[in-house]
Amino acid sequence: MKKLFLAAWLVFATFAQAKEVALCAPFEKQANALKGRKFTLEELTSVAGQMGSGKVDAEIGVMLVCGIGIDKDLVKGLELLETAAEAGDRESMLFLYAYYSGLDGAAADEAKAMHWLQVGAKHGDARMQLQLSQRYMEGRGVGKDPVLAKHWYDRGLATSQAFISVAAGAAEFEKKNYALALQWFNRGVAADREEGLRSMKLLAQASPAGQYAMGLFYMQGGSVPTDLEEAFKWYRLSAEAGFAPAQEELAYAYEWGRGVPKNMEETKFWREKAADGGEQAAQERWERAYGNKPWEKEQRARYEALREATKDGSAKSKMAIAYFLARTNSKEAIDWLQKATDQGSSEAEYKLGIIYWYGQLGTSDSAEGLKLIRRAASQGYSDAVVWLARAYHQGTDLPANLVAAYALHFLAVPDQADAAQRLESYKPPFDEAMSSEELTRARQLALDMGKPGNFLAALDGAVTSGEVR
Repeated sequence: MKKLFLAAWLVFATFAQAKEVALCAPFEKQANALKGRKFTLEELTSVAGQMGSGKVDAEIGVMLVCGIGIDKDLVKGLELLETAAEAGDRESMLFLYAYYSGLDGAAADEAKAMHWLQVGAKHGDARMQLQLSQRYMEGRGVGKDPVLAKHWYDRGLATSQAFISVAAGAAEFEKKNYALALQWFNRGVAADREEGLRSMKLLAQASPAGQYAMGLFYMQGGSVPTDLEEAFKWYRLSAEAGFAPAQEELAYAYEWGRGVPKNMEETKFWREKAADGGEQAAQERWERAYGNKPWEKEQRARYEALREATKDGSAKSKMAIAYFLARTNSKEAIDWLQKATDQGSSEAEYKLGIIYWYGQLGTSDSAEGLKLIRRAASQGYSDAVVWLARAYHQGTDLPANLVAAYALHFLAVPDQADAAQRLESYKPPFDEAMSSEELTRARQLALDMGKPGNFLAALDGAVTSGEVR
């Protein structure tokens, strides 16, 4: 889930600053496995899924327009892309806008470019909303209209705020900070209901954990009414895919009739699966009800297999056994995280820092935890950067400092090409107003922290200068 949302966030950030986009290059890179290979149109239908979205018309359309894996056929490719766009695919709308704008040497057609830009903006795509705002401001392809420019700019910011908030929720959810994750999800839906819910569904499509997140979202309510039946639907999808927390939620729902009729056979079935999967609440309830621990044998076998895998010497295998042990609340997880950290894994370093900071797994050392989190952030690990940003924004874990929070939120997106230009229109995911002097300092801090080897020195200079707010 984390990797999908980081990737989605990066793509969004690239487009969200109202810039024109490249046409074929990103798709050529994504389809590198097809390099040097040629297919018939029929064969492409069976391999189109390699490019990710599962929308065959859009994927094959791109291949035909760009000549990826097949000889170029602009007429057929554009026809397929328009079919996908008319069916509501916003990536196809964006591609058509870019194509008709004349990118990569394509024949420009301003009328068609404006048509797909407006369609995409009306369909809620923040990239095209901001692009349309810029065109109304400049009078490019349309008459100058400051009112419409502001309208689409405001819409684009609201849409991007929804996306970024849901992405932030996904990051918290992955760390099992469920209450905070739900706050971000609700904030995203409140900012822009359509885009927020669309982003939530993207999260659900990404993994069983995302489906579980949707179940919690509808169970708790907030920006949407509590809907037990909808929550049960998402829990079931996640549980059937093997996600232990969802399996226990399903058992609980059957036990108490939450969104589904009571059924003790189903309760026992799903609780046993959740307990086998290491879900602590399920294990405790099972043991109280039946007086045994049938999952221990399976967990031991899993542990032995993961330990055997660490013989390959990689940090990745050490992270795998550490995550398994953390789910079973074993302090041995700390040892494996330390080993992965010693091998240079910034992810392990961050996870270890979180354990020390919050006193998890029976250990507590906030000074060591903060040191590890900061070091992981300085190495560019996005979760660590986001943790620091929120800590300085909320003023709970660290002294509040909006200047630092602004810079850190900006730096959480690693691709800092044209950073100075993008900073001029960047809006952080928090509501507090900042003075022009604070914005100037925050933007300069982001640039200073982005310099190689200067991340912590610049940050420390800002947060110890006395200029705290």
